[in-house]
Amino acid sequence: MDRSQGGTEPFRSGFHRKNEPSGRPAPLSRELLNDLTPAQQEAVTTIEGPLLVVAAAGSGKTRVITRRVAHMLSSGIPGGSILALTFTNKAAGEMKERVEALRPGSGVWLGTFHSLCARLLRQYGKAVGLDPGFTIFDTQDRLKAVKQILVPHEELVDHLNLSADKIDNIISRAKNDLSAPVPGLSSIDREAEEKLLALVYREYQELLRRQNAADFDDLLTSTVELLKEHPVIRRELDHRFRYIMVDEYQDTNLAQYAILRGLNAEVKNLCATGDPDQSIYGWRGANLNNILEFEKDYPGCKVVKLEHNYRSTKNILAVADHLIKYNKKRKPKQLLTSNPGGSPIRVTTYGSERNEAEGVADHIVRLIRSGKYKAADIAVFYRVSALSRTLEMAIKQRAKLPCQIVGGVSFYERTEIKDILAYAHAAMNPKNNIALARIINTPTRGLGKVALERLADYAKTRGIPLAEACRQASAVPGFKDRIIATVRDFIMMLDELKHHSETDPPAEFIDRIRRETGYQAMLDSLPDAEAKERTDNVLELITAARQFEADSGESNASVRDFLEQATLSSAVDRWADDGGSITLMTMHAAKGLEFPVVFIVGLEEGILPHHRAKESPSEMEEERRLLFVGITRAQKELYLSHCRVREFRGSRSATIDSPFLRELPFDCVERVNLADESTSPGGYWSEGGYSRPRTPGLGGTGYSSGRSPYAGSAGPASRASQDPYGPISKPALSETRPRIMTAGDLARAHAAKSGQAGATASTAAPVGPGRPDPADFRIGTAVAHPAYGVGRVVSLEGNGPKAKAKVRFATRGEVSFVIALSPLKVLPGRNSGV
Repeated sequence: MDRSQGGTEPFRSGFHRKNEPSGRPAPLSRELLNDLTPAQQEAVTTIEGPLLVVAAAGSGKTRVITRRVAHMLSSGIPGGSILALTFTNKAAGEMKERVEALRPGSGVWLGTFHSLCARLLRQYGKAVGLDPGFTIFDTQDRLKAVKQILVPHEELVDHLNLSADKIDNIISRAKNDLSAPVPGLSSIDREAEEKLLALVYREYQELLRRQNAADFDDLLTSTVELLKEHPVIRRELDHRFRYIMVDEYQDTNLAQYAILRGLNAEVKNLCATGDPDQSIYGWRGANLNNILEFEKDYPGCKVVKLEHNYRSTKNILAVADHLIKYNKKRKPKQLLTSNPGGSPIRVTTYGSERNEAEGVADHIVRLIRSGKYKAADIAVFYRVSALSRTLEMAIKQRAKLPCQIVGGVSFYERTEIKDILAYAHAAMNPKNNIALARIINTPTRGLGKVALERLADYAKTRGIPLAEACRQASAVPGFKDRIIATVRDFIMMLDELKHHSETDPPAEFIDRIRRETGYQAMLDSLPDAEAKERTDNVLELITAARQFEADSGESNASVRDFLEQATLSSAVDRWADDGGSITLMTMHAAKGLEFPVVFIVGLEEGILPHHRAKESPSEMEEERRLLFVGITRAQKELYLSHCRVREFRGSRSATIDSPFLRELPFDCVERVNLADESTSPGGYWSEGGYSRPRTPGLGGTGYSSGRSPYAGSAGPASRASQDPYGPISKPALSETRPRIMTAGDLARAHAAKSGQAGATASTAAPVGPGRPDPADFRIGTAVAHPAYGVGRVVSLEGNGPKAKAKVRFATRGEVSFVIALSPLKVLPGRNSGV
């Protein structure tokens, strides 16, 4: 069988696989099970059939996964038939190390979804229009391409209040949702925006095709297409990977869900491990229903709950458990531990963001001076990166302590690293215009802006890649002999590099680029300090390539595989405990990590929870899950803080405390007020309890009957009787205060404007036979509307006859409906599987 149409050649080594071991399988070692709890043992030894492992934070999930792999190998299952998937290269690397320590040379497939899809498409890509040598566009490459496409449409983009970043995000989200890009409800001209998005999407995909490239999202969507449209290949892979394990299943999106459905359609040995309470990536397409409805997708599956936490103190877990019980969309479980009670969780009120940053810095100094902790034991989390500036300044300048910010300008996004990798990409893929345009005059070769524009115009009018235009330099109008010679020398250099890329190990090839392109000479010409820093970064890239060779085995390490790993790297993958720095990071980036001491700042409305979540119960639940994740990173001590006045997004204003502070159990929390009471415009914590605002008209907590209006459920049953603060009256609103429109209001306003008001949810709609049952709806359900056509449910709100659904239509965008009163019809199938 032709390779491109589904041959049986194994994947290359980059996906953490080694040669299959020979000889008989090792006997099952009782050591694999001796130190596990009964629940962990059940998860490890359940091999056949679908299995859902609901793993609480800090419950030893990674140990269970690696022991389960080792147990399968000991039982005689070949490593090549076991596939283990996770979401970061760092997690995959740690898993690989543990498996190798237990069963060296096992041949198990370990990696990320994107790594798996890249390998599949290298082997089978021709079946979906991709040449095996395709380039992977990173996020910067993709954004640059979108910006190029938008140049002729700048006026329209401005009119629609859009930007290249927004359009890029819309396209990415659409791909992960396996749908067409559509405007949001806030669009000021939906029809014009729909046409622009369709045009940009079409031209962007055409650009990728011409350059033999795929972006991160295409790796997933092309694999879905491969499995859906080529049943022979799908069946081969289904039977190749007979045992599949997925870590962090709650973070899978619809495309990843579809891939998994395709890979275990016949051999249903899927083990999904995750925790609905830690689902925090809905904003980038993660579908919580994938894990909540696992038992519906796989009837008769076994469910094992890992509820014992080995990480945190009893007090930290009590706070986390009490908070998360306010959420409705979850799988109930308890957080149990045999760890000591530990210190109370401290909630501190500061006067301003500067007071908060300095207070955190001073507290860190005291902790380190006490001798109990070193700098690397301490982390500071925040909801948005904008809060990091004052914290970094306070820690470095006031406390005189080193700190590292995770998620800033990453190593692989530095100019010199992007340049060197662009040389490699341009040499190996002559169709990659983005890479070639970056380095054709870097270092400078005397090619001015006019010359480069003429070259680009020549390539565009003839429909050829830039590299081919360089070969035809003598035919480019206006090119003089000097320019022609320069361009030809450049393309000859790339040809030479391409030749070496096929034989050089990765580190040698990167070093060759540094030396032979003139790049190092350019760095040497810079001022001493800058030259040293940038040279050190390039040398670090060579070190990374050598490490890749060592990890892969020198005979298996290829330049292409190294470039792929570098492109797929993430901020958390590059984070390392350097032993001497305090870590500053967003709570999203902190997922999967743990620290003895954690500070979480900015617990205020508009920050945590984020301002976008106020009108959406599902988004509010995700914000609560985000705080839960932050809390459960702490091992021994946890500090929460907020301030009364904050300068944020260019303006200074009074704040309102996060409603989540009201959901913490009072008996585990110590409250400290370090703010001047006269500056408080709203409720705040103090030693004596929760204080009412002095001037309600200025703003208030919005609390009523002792509950946050944002809470997703009634919370713990004993909540009302425990609350020592009593009910807090909702402040009177000024008559001039503008009304905040909900998503439903906007949908109805849009429908009325377009003459289709009757098609949106309305309490006047008749109720009777033929109306849909809300119980049939879930996120991802395909539905039909008599006027809008086919769409997909993207969010749900409420229960029973008042349940609402937001549906995304290709023709009308997102529209909200009261399900029981709507003309929607559920279509058979989920439309997200294969």
